[in-house]
Amino acid sequence: MACAGPLTRGVRDIETFMKAVLEYDCWSVDEGVLAVPWRDLSLRAPPSSKLTLGYLIEDPKYPVHPPVLGALRTAIQKLEEAGHTIISISEQLPPTVMSDVMESSWTDFAMDPSKTSFGHINKSGEPPIASLATSGLPQLDHFNPELDDVFRINVERQSFKGVFREVYANNGLDAVLMPTYQATAVAHDKYGVAVYTVLANLLDYPAMTLPYQKADKQRDSEYWRYVSPMRDKELVGHGQVVADT
Repeated sequence: MACAGPLTRGVRDIETFMKAVLEYDCWSVDEGVLAVPWRDLSLRAPPSSKLTLGYLIEDPKYPVHPPVLGALRTAIQKLEEAGHTIISISEQLPPTVMSDVMESSWTDFAMDPSKTSFGHINKSGEPPIASLATSGLPQLDHFNPELDDVFRINVERQSFKGVFREVYANNGLDAVLMPTYQATAVAHDKYGVAVYTVLANLLDYPAMTLPYQKADKQRDSEYWRYVSPMRDKELVGHGQVVADT
């Protein structure tokens, strides 16, 4: 289920917000809230401890652009130099796991025979925003969900969760590093499908996005040997890395 959450400038601000909300007995006024009070938890390990981090570079169906690749590889190098254990987990996962997760998630999003969201848009009298045309999957344009699809999607989700649980458990991972998106900042309404960020949504894992470095044509040129011709050489902006914990 979609839900609204706070947008803040830092983790401390989120803590302040959540503590203020949860210290009030929310369950007494909202049946959709769990009756769980705010708890102060100590870190599992002190900040000085070394971490074991897995990383994913890309899905071959949605390859990342050189600035993003450069940011991710630089982050991996810096973390290794700092003494953390860095493990590639790509070999332990199906090769197209990211796009498989995305397709399953988008099918889940489309489990609405009444097309409720578009019904609200149509009632408003306003045209749909341009990005809606590129934010879905063409193969789902004529998808009419049935009861069997509900069971299928739930089984798929549990299967994906099992795959990643094994990877985390077998490697003793504290977090996974991966791209936030294929490219750097794109033009308005041109984002497309969120092939990388949706993984945390499907797994129901906490995640954060860390802006890291800026695109530099000269520096990033060394990464063109890793990439396919489909990537836009003119993209500029921030490289980003998602930390999936």
